[in-house]
Amino acid sequence: MDDTPLGRVVAVRTETDQKVISQFSPWQRQIRADWNAFKAQRMSLQSTEDMDQQMKQLERMIASAFGGGKSG
Repeated sequence: MDDTPLGRVVAVRTETDQKVISQFSPWQRQIRADWNAFKAQRMSLQSTEDMDQQMKQLERMIASAFGGGKSG
C-alpha cells in the first residue's frame, strides 16, 4: 500500500522504470541508494561465505583423492 510510510519506502526500493527513477526526489534517491548498498554488502558477505564453503569442500575432495585422513 503506497499510502503508508512503509509502503512508500517499499515502492521506492522496488521501482524498476528508469523514467520514474529519474524523477525521484532527493529523499527517494537516498532510500534507493541505501537499499542498493545494503543489497551489495549482503551479496558480498554471501559470496565470501559461499567461497569458504566451496574451498572446504575442495580440500576434503583432494584429501580423499590422495588418501588424506586414512591410515593404512
